[in-house]
Parts: sequence; structure tokens; C-alpha cells
Amino acid sequence: MMAAAFSRITAYLAAAAAIIWELSKLNWVPIRFASLTSQILRAHAARDGSKITLLTGGDFNWFWVTGKALGQGLDMDFYNPAVFSPLLRGLLHYDPGSTILLVYPPLVLPVFSAFALLPLALSYIIYCTISLIVSAFLLRFAGFPWWCIMLGLISPAASTWLYGGQLDLICGAVMVYGLSRLERAPGFAGIALSLLALKPQLALLVPVAVLARGQWKAVLTGALGVASFAALSLFYWRNASWAAFLHEGQANMRALLEAPFIYGAAHPADYDFQFSGVSVFWMLRSLHLGLHIAYAAQGAATLLALGAAWLVWRHPALTLQRRIIFTVLLVPFTSPYGFTASLCMYSTVLPLLARRDTPWRNAVLAWLWAAPGLGVGIAKAHHILIGPLLLLAALALCLERQKQTLSAERAGISV
Repeated sequence: MMAAAFSRITAYLAAAAAIIWELSKLNWVPIRFASLTSQILRAHAARDGSKITLLTGGDFNWFWVTGKALGQGLDMDFYNPAVFSPLLRGLLHYDPGSTILLVYPPLVLPVFSAFALLPLALSYIIYCTISLIVSAFLLRFAGFPWWCIMLGLISPAASTWLYGGQLDLICGAVMVYGLSRLERAPGFAGIALSLLALKPQLALLVPVAVLARGQWKAVLTGALGVASFAALSLFYWRNASWAAFLHEGQANMRALLEAPFIYGAAHPADYDFQFSGVSVFWMLRSLHLGLHIAYAAQGAATLLALGAAWLVWRHPALTLQRRIIFTVLLVPFTSPYGFTASLCMYSTVLPLLARRDTPWRNAVLAWLWAAPGLGVGIAKAHHILIGPLLLLAALALCLERQKQTLSAERAGISV
């Protein structure tokens, strides 16, 4: 009895240590967002464009600049680095000292034209605030308990999302919400899931889920939604935008993916994003394996994730919530282009796997929740990206939990 009590207390302390350790760095969203907002507003009042640009990060700056250029009626090839980099420097009044490559599809940029109506500092704060609030309510409408949502929104992965104002958080929440409505309101679910065209790598498993459930109404409304986005981008940019994206945009993507993975003093600061990679491709590149091997392994991981998603959404014994959890954990395996910010939903679903009677399992889940905050440091010190390993561990716990549930159901035990 004493040994069991000691084991349980030790497990609780281990779980608490993971969360306290992360919070002790003040690297969680409420504190970081309050600090960023304060610094950005002070820089805005001082008209310090360089500091504002550094604080608001990368991706959102790209969105704001292209939206600003579109609002000013500038018709140019944003995917040409020789055009986009000078434009970025001119509108931001800041020289990052490197060539900037735009990789987002034309679908996303008209959406951000409205944000470009405001100064960069205010636009960034409003965008992040809206993303946090909308994501929280989408997850709640999807049936997630508030405590899981809050743990997801203050997680290290969400903190990484905050720097840069990316789309991973809100698009991940849209994916979860859309999938949760797939059976009850397939037409509406299709419209919601079509929004993932803004972040295509998060959407690769969605068609599998929809087709596996035979929801043809969702297929139709989803296709109409994507077509509407495409029409909007054509209205803003005409055909040239898509031609440039398919040619120069893809070349930009390859340039980012295929850059050498260098450690130590020789590592170029422009490629620090490599240390945040969470895909199979990035992990193998961090181990200095060649491009052919990395691409082949990524292709195999993508096919396995697609097949696993099909089985998950066809399995008659799985609950809707369990299907969504599996899907969230499989999504990062589908694309070579994934970073720590892509784990926002991973951090949100992990608490759903916890159980009161399995304290050591809960301690492991707590450390899996905190581990994305360790990824960059581990990569720099030990020369390996750990993202796929975290996801595999989470999938193993999810599979174990599902086996326990099915065994209990067969035995007539309530779990």
C-alpha cells in the first residue's frame, strides 16, 4: 500500500515538474503575449519600425506586407525574391540582412489585406488576439473541455506560434472543429474544412477522413469553399499569381527544405528555423542524411499516415473524439514542411489521453506536452530533431489507451 502511494505521489510530482519547469521559463502564451504586446506598443509609440518588425516575427510580416502592397494597387511578382525582399524592406523600414522567400499559396494573401489597413503593430496584436479567442471557442464547440483547451493555448508549441503570427493555431482548431461536425452537419463541416486551404499541409488527411466516412455533401461544399478562395485570389492577383506560385513559389519551398543542415558557428542565422522542424524529413536532415533518403522516408511516412487515417475513420469501434485525436497526431507526418508551431493541436489533445488511475502515464504525457519547448536546445546540443519521436510516443499512448478501452468494453467494464 505504501509503495503504491509513493509511486503515485512520485508520478504526480514528475507531471507537475514538467509543467512547472516550462512555466518557470515564462515561455507560455499569457505572459509572452502580454510582454510582446507591451513592447510592440512602446515601439509603435516611438515609431521604431525595426523593433516592431523583430517583435512581430516572420510570417505575419509577410502577410502584412503583401496585403499592404495589394491595397496600394501594386501588381508585382511577390514570389520572386528579387522583388519581394526589397518590397519587404521598403514597407517595414527594416533590413533583415537576407533574401526573403515567400512560400504561402495565393489563397492566403487576400485574407490578410484587411489586416494591412492598420499599422503593423496593432494589426499583429489584433490578429493574435482573434486567433486565440476563435481557436478556443472552436475547440470548445468541438467538445473539448476547457482545461484541455487552456493547456493547449499556453503550451510551448502555442508560444512558438505566437512569435511570427502564423496560421497553425487557428487552422488546427478549424480542422478539429470541422471534423467534429462531419457526421452531424456534413455540409457545414465541408465549408469549415475548406478554410484549411490557407494552410494546405494541415489539410492532407481531411479528404481521407471525409471519403472514409462517405460524406459526399462535405466533399461538395468543401470543393465549393476552396473554389471560392481561388476565385478571390484570382480577383486580387489574376492568373499570374498562381503561375508564379507554382513555379517560383515551389522553387522557394525547395530552397528552404534543401538547404544544408549545419551546426555550430558556421550555421547561418537565416536558417535557425531548421531547428524547429518536426517532420520526418527535417529529423533525417538534422542527422545529415542525404536529400534522397530524407525525401524517400518522408514519402513513406506520408503514405503510412494516409493509410492509418483511412483505418481510423473506417473503424466502427472508435469514438469521434478518438478519431480526431489520432488525426491530429498523424497530420505532422504528412508533410516535410512542419515546425514546432504545427504542434499546437498536439498539445491540446494530449491531456485527453490522461486518466486518473494511471499517474505515471500522465507524467509521460506532461513531459510530451512540455517537450516541444526543448526541441531547439536538443537539436543544437545533440544534433537531432525530436518532433517525430514525440508524435510516435503520443501515438503509442493513444493506441494503448484505445486497446484498454476496447478490452474493458468487451468485459462490460465502464471506462
